[in-house]
Amino acid sequence: MKKTILKRLFIKICKILDFEIIDQNNDQEAAIIGTELARDNKIKVLIKGNLHTDTLMRTYLKKEYGLIAGRRLSHIWHMTTPNNNKPLFITDGALNVSPRIEVKMHILSNAVEFAKKIDAPLLANMTEFGKSPYLSVEQFENMGYSIILFPVTVLRAMLKAADSSLRELKLKGTQVDLVDKIMKRSEIYEIINYREFVNIE
Repeated sequence: MKKTILKRLFIKICKILDFEIIDQNNDQEAAIIGTELARDNKIKVLIKGNLHTDTLMRTYLKKEYGLIAGRRLSHIWHMTTPNNNKPLFITDGALNVSPRIEVKMHILSNAVEFAKKIDAPLLANMTEFGKSPYLSVEQFENMGYSIILFPVTVLRAMLKAADSSLRELKLKGTQVDLVDKIMKRSEIYEIINYREFVNIE
């Protein structure tokens, strides 16, 4: 195992010099060593490879190591794509299924702490009609998040407006009562900067 690690390190990130390899082929012993390193603050992040999750977690969660300290444990999934070396971290994808609101706050807090340790930006995906409270951009920023997405909010608002307008047209056969509710042509031109494109032509 040590030879394999060294070979891959040399090929992928040969510039890294300051590291130590603890060669341990026994999964249980490897889990204990990693847990003890975390307990003694000798490592910032505990990452597993071929070690089975159950083996690591059974050791990590033991009270004798005191690593949880009343906090909820959450899962962070590391991903990369073939054409991009920048990692993508997703939480919580597996450990907490349908978490309660208080559990979600633990998950968010864990993600913030993790991001600070690896110096990475945090992204929040904020959608509607779930179990999460509606947090504002300011609240997310105060928690350490720098990117906040509202992926379907505008789409849902547009669909609601479209549904209402279609019902009105079907009922009355005219758009006369909708004129004050829809965007004027001048407003559309301003949004898309239409005049500038006309001048270019």
